[in-house]
Amino acid sequence: MKKSIRKRILPGLAVFLITLHITSYAAHAGELSIPNLISLSSSGPNEMTVVWEGVENAEGYRIYRASGSEAHQNTGYESDGTAYFKGDFDYVEVGLTDGTARSFTDETAIPGRSYEYTVEAFTAEGSGGVRTGLFGRTNGEVLAAYDLRFTNVTSKGFDVSGRVVSPTSVEKVMIAVWTKSDGQDDIEWKELKPVNGRFQTHVNTKVHKNEPGLYCVNVIPYDTEGRNPYDFGDNSETVGSVVVPENVPMLLNPAVNGVSKEGYEVALTYYAESEVVRAEAETYAESEGEAGKKTTAASVEATDHIIRARINASDHGNAEGLYHTVVRMTTKDGRVTSYEIPVIVKDAGTELSVTFIDVGFGDSILLESRGKYLLVDAGHSTFASNVLQILKEKRIDKVTVLTTHLHFDHVCGILPLIDAGFVSEIYADTLGYSDSFIDAVNVEKALDYAREKAIPIHEITKIDSFTVGDALIERIGPLKSYGFTTPGATNNRSIWLKVTGGGATYLLAGDAESVAERDMIAAGIDMKADYLKVSHHGLETSSTEEFILASSPKMTFVSDNLIFSPERHGGVTRWEDHGS
Repeated sequence: MKKSIRKRILPGLAVFLITLHITSYAAHAGELSIPNLISLSSSGPNEMTVVWEGVENAEGYRIYRASGSEAHQNTGYESDGTAYFKGDFDYVEVGLTDGTARSFTDETAIPGRSYEYTVEAFTAEGSGGVRTGLFGRTNGEVLAAYDLRFTNVTSKGFDVSGRVVSPTSVEKVMIAVWTKSDGQDDIEWKELKPVNGRFQTHVNTKVHKNEPGLYCVNVIPYDTEGRNPYDFGDNSETVGSVVVPENVPMLLNPAVNGVSKEGYEVALTYYAESEVVRAEAETYAESEGEAGKKTTAASVEATDHIIRARINASDHGNAEGLYHTVVRMTTKDGRVTSYEIPVIVKDAGTELSVTFIDVGFGDSILLESRGKYLLVDAGHSTFASNVLQILKEKRIDKVTVLTTHLHFDHVCGILPLIDAGFVSEIYADTLGYSDSFIDAVNVEKALDYAREKAIPIHEITKIDSFTVGDALIERIGPLKSYGFTTPGATNNRSIWLKVTGGGATYLLAGDAESVAERDMIAAGIDMKADYLKVSHHGLETSSTEEFILASSPKMTFVSDNLIFSPERHGGVTRWEDHGS
């Protein structure tokens, strides 16, 4: 039995997004079970079929429909991290059919558009409650921009480039640029013609009063039929941000290479709009004091904007322990900039170096031991330059990438890394991927690009532990599937890694939220760690009190969040309350 889709307001529905259950709202909800969804598939450009298990005593079922973007936009958050639906959703009522499994085919779907279907059992007296449903996409491509990159960033401006995909030809790409500090008072629109699926333009800061700081960029493609990504329901226009520096020389991204009792190398990325005429490193060992200070020349690699210096322990009486190295550069206009790097020199033992790379809103962590490397997450393409610079500073030719989960701010940085020839293989939870949710085009194209370049993609959920040099990497979670139909579900599927080496333990849990944390605690998993990467950017949906006590790290690290306001950072607040 098929009926046309109708509208119904769902007032006050409370949903724990992270548990994938919506609370019942009808007076007789307890009399019926929540239908168990089996599958969602598309057999044609206009068809979606949802299948569910029948519910005892049900007189019929209501099937609610929302597009991927509508479902996300109609989700609000309470202060405690729980979520609720607001607004209205399409629905249709169907009667009983023979057999224990029920199905409904929606023949009014739009080609290339993603949908969520949720099923509710009902009787004349009430309903049995609903469950967040299955996402799927009708056959056909969506219209989207992806792989947004910022290059040649100076105080005078920057270049913007990216790619577009569409079921028809792309007529134009509209780009809006504005400074965060001024809201959208200084917004500038540019219209571009893509060539072979790519677009590029230059942003001049003169248009924005030469303002330094955070610039926001919104990319919206239009096809030959006048449609934009919102018409496909995927909310897949690309939004990015870039920090424009002041015209002041800077030293960034410190790296320390090859530490042994013989010494070490320091490397930094430099930014200067005037030529660097001199670079040097001034070093002393803590045990000898500043009286033992030695100055050595540093090299300047202008192509990659890297300054390097080799520090020999023999210049400091072969002392072991803490060394202080200050790298100093002088530019042609007479400006002097310095950066201090502390390094512990000791005889080589069980070594492990962990570098938390600044990729803004996203994660990228480089593990290094005995000349072997593992990059845990790659951030997103807009901040990939920082990852590239660290790899270059460390003289890395190839690196294995492990993605904790398939969201754009952890995956899409592999595109620039692949283009630069750095990626040898990828480990990912490939089963936990839905090609329909908000950032799906970015993730899908990144994985497809890796396949096009013949880069192996391995299933990380089939591996329990492995080594990187002397370091032991253990996959200790997640313990459940959690599905992948909502952002919270995909976050909870994040791979948990316990990294042991160099006499310390690190805990990395991607964007796992409170449900996954509590499941780990309930299962008795040992999560004690010396150092911990705060999950989900320190947002309120993670870092429960129980998890903080269970892990008890000496130090925590959290990735910046350029998207959400400070009051959303409840997780960071809880860590701070515990002295982290």
